[in-house]
Amino acid sequence: MEIIKMAYLEGQDHGPSSNVSDKDDDDFRMYRKEIVPLVGEKNALERTLKSALEEKNALERTLKKALERASIVEEVQNQNIELKRQIEICQDESKILHKTNRQKHVPEVDRELDQVVRELEEAILTCETAADIAIRDYQRQISELDDEKRTLEKELARAKLQWFEERRFMQAEIQGLKDKLTISERELPLSRHILRINLC
Repeated sequence: MEIIKMAYLEGQDHGPSSNVSDKDDDDFRMYRKEIVPLVGEKNALERTLKSALEEKNALERTLKKALERASIVEEVQNQNIELKRQIEICQDESKILHKTNRQKHVPEVDRELDQVVRELEEAILTCETAADIAIRDYQRQISELDDEKRTLEKELARAKLQWFEERRFMQAEIQGLKDKLTISERELPLSRHILRINLC
């Protein structure tokens, strides 16, 4: 850059050399105009990649919550199993009482046991229905979240690949422009020297 500036100043004293300085200034401005859009594209790709990562993290958090809700449903199922076990115990006790009181009928006890069994059966039926609905809903949500996660991971992988390819391309372009600028700066003194010889 210092060489270009010096050439430009000296070119004001020597008419023909000013054309070389102007040409080098034009080349520099042209290279700079080419570099600026490439840097802008690189920054845009980095923002896209960051946004995709944020979406992936949000989806993973949603999936985690869905799995937590599914564990609650599993707990309800375990409670249903326990209720069924209690019903079996009551039924066994009822059978024992029937055998024990075969000679001596105890209708009140039978009614109470039958009522307990019915209530337990109704409670289990209600819980099972609610649990089945919740399980199907959570399974559907988890399946949808898995699909979205897989889709997002594919898009993220493509975005990363594109970003790396674009970055390599832009780095090569920028390096090429820098090399051209360096060569132009190195050739400037020689061009001035040749012009001075011609003037002499």
